[in-house]
Amino acid sequence: MNYSVRLKKTIAALLAAAVIALALPFTAADSNAASVASAAQMNNLYNYYDAATAFLTLYEGAIPDDVYICLEDSRSQAYPYLDTGSEVECGIAIANLRYALSVAQASLLNNPGLANGAPVPVVGTFEGVSAGLFPVSYDSAVKVAATYSTSRNLPISMVRTRIVGEFVDRLYVSILGRASETAGRDYWVDKIESGELTTDDVVLTILNSQEFNSRDMNNTQYVTALYQAFFDRQPDAQGLNNWVNALNNGASRQDIARAFASTPEWTGVCNFYGLDG
Repeated sequence: MNYSVRLKKTIAALLAAAVIALALPFTAADSNAASVASAAQMNNLYNYYDAATAFLTLYEGAIPDDVYICLEDSRSQAYPYLDTGSEVECGIAIANLRYALSVAQASLLNNPGLANGAPVPVVGTFEGVSAGLFPVSYDSAVKVAATYSTSRNLPISMVRTRIVGEFVDRLYVSILGRASETAGRDYWVDKIESGELTTDDVVLTILNSQEFNSRDMNNTQYVTALYQAFFDRQPDAQGLNNWVNALNNGASRQDIARAFASTPEWTGVCNFYGLDG
């Protein structure tokens, strides 16, 4: 079967299922007297709602009208359940958003395999960038931030705090290989937002932490870790050899890390989050 035909059939089938599902929340709301959704489930709904907002903001003209309408309908019908929805209502809203997002992403990337309702990172969101999907420009990031603010009636300062938090989360995962803890996340976000520390200060401090240094890396492993920390990618062979040779010939690890912090690629990563790098 022709690939494009397969994509269209896959999208059509899932759109039909999504349209049927979109009618369910109102039925469930009328007959359901279940308890309010848990904090974890509500957070999950917020994540999918924000992902749909970002996708619609960035790719309005890049996906078919029927796909766009299905995603917008899913998002609109989820809105009344933010903060106050029952477990059933939030569960249905999440399912609708998952299906609509997967269909939209399959259409955008011309990949029918993505149209399966699975909770994958969304292109154009910060989670998508962290997962290695192609990034968007700083202007697009600002546009998404403004849309988050408008669609959820949040002050832009709260949205900026979220974005800075995503940046800190990225550093924890890429440098320390783990999720950030609340206290640590809040500490770094406050330091960045107050101007007390720059993005360079934060990344260099974490790289010099006892937790990171306890991994006892050799020079090749250290340079590879720097590529992941600063650029979210594996090193190219020439770059790896150049930096390792510099370390072998007497350059300090701190000097090499500072050199990474001065690169345009790192500046681009910071600018994505609306930060100076």
